[in-house]
Amino acid sequence: MEYSRVLIGDDTRNSRRLWGETNALVATPTDAITEIGRILENPAKSGAVVSGPSGSGRRASVEAAHSQLIDPQKLIRLNGSSFGQKMPMGVLAFLLAQLETAEQPSRHELVHGLARALCPDGKPSVVLLGKPELIDEESGSLLAQLAAMHKIKLIVICDEIQDLPQDLLSLFRTGQMEHVSISRMSTLETRAFLESELQGPISAFAASTLQYLADSNRGLILKLARIWIANGQLSQESGTWVLRDLDLGNGPAVQTMFNSMTSGLEDSERVLLYALAMGGAVSRDMVHRAEQTKAMDQLIAKDHVKVVPQADHRVMIAVPLLRLMLRQNIDPEMERRSNEVVAHLHKDPETAVALSAMSLLSDLGQNSTLLDIAEEYSRSGYASGKWVVAPFARIRILKLHIGALLQQGDVPVAVSLIRLAHENLLAAIDDAWSQDRLLRAQQELDLLTQLVDSAQAEVNAGSEDCHIDDTPAQLKGWMTRGLHLRAMALQSTNCAARARQTDAQTVVDHIGNELRNRRLGMASYGGMCAEDLAEIEEQLLMTEMLCGKYSEALVRATELAAGKFAYPQLIARAESARGILFALQSDHERALKILEPCLSQARQQEETAGKIAMEAVVSHSLMVLGRRSEATELLSQEQDDISTSSQVNFHSWVAEVFSAMSLALIGSPEQAIAKLMSFADKSRAGGYLTLEMGALACALRLGYADPDSRLGAVAANCQGATAEMYAELSEKHHGESADLFAVLRNLVASGHILMGAVSGNALVSSLTTKDQRKLAKLVGTVKRPAYLADNSRSDALASGKTGAPTWAGDLTKRESQIALLAISGKTNLEIARINGVSIRTVEGHLYQVYSKLQVRNRQELTALDRASRRAAGQL
Repeated sequence: MEYSRVLIGDDTRNSRRLWGETNALVATPTDAITEIGRILENPAKSGAVVSGPSGSGRRASVEAAHSQLIDPQKLIRLNGSSFGQKMPMGVLAFLLAQLETAEQPSRHELVHGLARALCPDGKPSVVLLGKPELIDEESGSLLAQLAAMHKIKLIVICDEIQDLPQDLLSLFRTGQMEHVSISRMSTLETRAFLESELQGPISAFAASTLQYLADSNRGLILKLARIWIANGQLSQESGTWVLRDLDLGNGPAVQTMFNSMTSGLEDSERVLLYALAMGGAVSRDMVHRAEQTKAMDQLIAKDHVKVVPQADHRVMIAVPLLRLMLRQNIDPEMERRSNEVVAHLHKDPETAVALSAMSLLSDLGQNSTLLDIAEEYSRSGYASGKWVVAPFARIRILKLHIGALLQQGDVPVAVSLIRLAHENLLAAIDDAWSQDRLLRAQQELDLLTQLVDSAQAEVNAGSEDCHIDDTPAQLKGWMTRGLHLRAMALQSTNCAARARQTDAQTVVDHIGNELRNRRLGMASYGGMCAEDLAEIEEQLLMTEMLCGKYSEALVRATELAAGKFAYPQLIARAESARGILFALQSDHERALKILEPCLSQARQQEETAGKIAMEAVVSHSLMVLGRRSEATELLSQEQDDISTSSQVNFHSWVAEVFSAMSLALIGSPEQAIAKLMSFADKSRAGGYLTLEMGALACALRLGYADPDSRLGAVAANCQGATAEMYAELSEKHHGESADLFAVLRNLVASGHILMGAVSGNALVSSLTTKDQRKLAKLVGTVKRPAYLADNSRSDALASGKTGAPTWAGDLTKRESQIALLAISGKTNLEIARINGVSIRTVEGHLYQVYSKLQVRNRQELTALDRASRRAAGQL
């Protein structure tokens, strides 16, 4: 269970208090440059501790801040090392060699000699110290004293505060040194970084995959991207960089990178590293029992391995790319030796090896290879006699296998696999002397069964073979709170699709509140790992979309697309959901900007569930924006894909609705209405009243007369405000203009903006001109989602600027405000506090600003602003 994938609030806040980190500025590298520059210019400060993970831009931020000073001090770079640590004052050896001192100088002479050398004319030099955990005590003491005397500005780069030597830690605790904690690049920052380097847009999946494999290390991301470009694996499709193939290969560039990452390893370290690559993460206790403690400690010191406290102190390879390269660069002898270690680390080595391989393949979307491994494992892996050992690992393998099968539409195979596993697990429970773990595994299997049943019902809508368990989740006696919440999330999606939107939304609110309260209280997540939490969030997103809560769903989709969980596949699906939601809110420009890269990427991968929906939305958006030739070409391809799809779910509903609206725009409203009515019939046969209601409402939008008031009858059987508004629409769409306007106004105000949009809308056309104008004004007012709404506090701050810069015309009002605050020197944290939003929201807006203005960072944004104001005579 890789808990390190999830960002659960301030997980380390309690440990930070122990080391005096409570006032740390947690910043991105861009913010850190500003903050470090302020510290360097402050004569009252002795320096700063810049902490953060390797590859997060710590050293580059310090160098950039120093280079931007008007009158920069001398910069001296020092680094700790294993060799220097063994020598008295080893890290200062080069500086001390330049002093004219006695053969055995006193400490007083050393301090003042260094002070004269490092602070000429009363101007202290900047000493940049890396790897402080590898310097000797005397060097640390001398540097701390020089910094306290303000003879140097000491900037220490480390992973954690506890890495500091004792004297430097004491100086830090006095408050003379500030703390700047640099976070890893978020998904949005990674994407902006790659787009600036590659000079073009990149798909969310490609960017998040590079980020995931390189563990957000900028240098590694860039190296891997260049290798993939050279090999043709990362290439441009319709102007967007997309990933075509994730096989690293074994070319000279890959081999050079692999040798660089594994150089200096001892034999025992190398064997353990290969064992972790082949067998996956393992608890630290098992490493101790296997007598691999020394090798583990050395690998941790070299940043090859990390221990995740939240996951029962599990030991895992720190960088997924290294794990992938180790698996591809293993010779038979090393494989034999590593398998021996795997056998000592895991109770069931075969299961561990299969799970490790399948987890990595699932993250990278390589379903074909995953299915080959899964099918091989299923021949004996689910036998009744094997369930007693590692039952939860078998469940995870089964989940990955089922997930890949459902993505490819092989529902019958998934059904038979579930039945086989269920029969064998029941037999194992009957024979076991201790049943607790097996009973929990059975409940996990029950959840998987519900998922497969739902997929079967979507494919075989109306078939007598389909069965959905409607028993309330709270009545099933789940053994953990995590299982209960996951069951509720899955059931909420089924409720929302069928008729019970109010019940489904109640579940969404309940789960959201519970997870929020547990996070704030630092409580356990009921045995859930990041994978379980991501599963819940994705189910809640689908529920909100089915309930018609498009604004709320957009907020959740944006959080997931921004990298709340480090799963490239999930990030890509959330990004496509964002585009669909913008289209449902009639924001076709945003929808097209998001979905065109998503669609280009989806065409390079194996079958994706949302590809047909994306094609339909993109073709309609192109049509609305006047690009009819492109839209018509895409529409013809899309019709073939839709005709071969038999599923009834949210994505098929989106595909039918937008395809029908495109047909209506090219002059085939009768064909469009017939498509929607056919889908409505199919939805009714499967019991999906919500989808039937949505299809009928869209048919009314295209001019369907609804002589039998079918929409009203369906809406009467559904819960929620949306159903009530559709019932009213069914009643009044042939009535007076004022009555119809009132219904459409309510729909638009509740987020169903597409029902009030003018393009191809027969309902709007039947309104009076006055009502059409009022409705158009309302659509323009509510078109942007809630988190992009104006904020009076930002208005007040931005109003201090004299005249709006010319570049602001390309941005929304909120983006302009945040850009101006960034230009004024505010950090992301300060901007977030001013606007009352999260830092991620600010990062998202700045990403849009950089993308629209074609700049790469704040420095270029500031230069653009200065140039535009100078041209306008405002400077």
